[in-house]
Amino acid sequence: MKKAIVVLRKSWKNPYVREYLKDYDSVVIYKSEKNIRYHKSVDYFFWANDIHNDFVAKYRHESNFFFFEDGFIRSSGLGADHIRPLSLVFDSQGIYYDSSCASDLESIISHYELTRDEYERARALKTLLIEHRVNKYNIDLSIKPTIESNGQKTILVVGQVESDHSILRGASVIQTNEKLLALVRENNPQSFIIYKPHPDTLVSARPGAVKEGCFYDQLVEKGSILDIFGQVDEVHTITSLAGFEALLRNIPVFTYGMPFYAGWGLTHDHYTCSRRERRIDLETLLFCALVKYPVYAGNDGQPCEVEEIIHLISKEDHQVSFSTKLLRTKRNFLKFLGFKF
Repeated sequence: MKKAIVVLRKSWKNPYVREYLKDYDSVVIYKSEKNIRYHKSVDYFFWANDIHNDFVAKYRHESNFFFFEDGFIRSSGLGADHIRPLSLVFDSQGIYYDSSCASDLESIISHYELTRDEYERARALKTLLIEHRVNKYNIDLSIKPTIESNGQKTILVVGQVESDHSILRGASVIQTNEKLLALVRENNPQSFIIYKPHPDTLVSARPGAVKEGCFYDQLVEKGSILDIFGQVDEVHTITSLAGFEALLRNIPVFTYGMPFYAGWGLTHDHYTCSRRERRIDLETLLFCALVKYPVYAGNDGQPCEVEEIIHLISKEDHQVSFSTKLLRTKRNFLKFLGFKF
């Protein structure tokens, strides 16, 4: 009997996690590691954020231990809004955004050699993503932001949720949006700087807000980042996936942490990672990150390929539903009262 034990603190995720683990005869989900015991015959799955406990520290290097997290093409809508993900990643070493240790994705990028057919698939996949305007969350696609740079070099600075583990475990010094903006302004005093906050900081009051006019020339809250890409000369980020999405559109990317796509010779990096010695091309990065690493499942929960997910997202209605608006209102009211999520 093939058994999985999952530790998942947010119960709204339980149904879709079971879908992704349907190959197991038994899937038992706990909200805490306190009530579980280790057995060699069982596979253990921890949401990658939930790692700071003695059980993980003791057993994380065992072959039956996995971390999992949302994939890079996630959904039409935010995880903060309880939207089901169309992809997950399962990692036996660490997780892609934690540059302090190796991950399965890093190992794949370090060693995988694409065949001729895989190169062709990677190029076609890049074209498909751009033509169908698909990225991680696929929100605000109907709003077209206009940049007012007046011919200056234009830089997009991408905001992030400052409590997110991609910053806490992927950046060592610059861990706030204000510090990022200040450094970009210091190094580019004559440039026109656009700042786009992370959508989660706008809809769910997660940490990451900056003071009005803080080292930027234009604030863009609404609209898809994909429409901004076509109006900028550079993208600067700590560890945001937007940097990867910009690379796919041949925009120079500057990183101030160590996201999974940095350190391979494709980005301008503020820091280095000694494990990442290989120089790769964009097709290799894209194929490893979007084909080899994640697992995809359609709305029916059935496994599928990334290309099917792109077509699915491109056909969906990207408007915010009434239930989502209600969830945001309830959550923000509870946070106002002091509740933590």
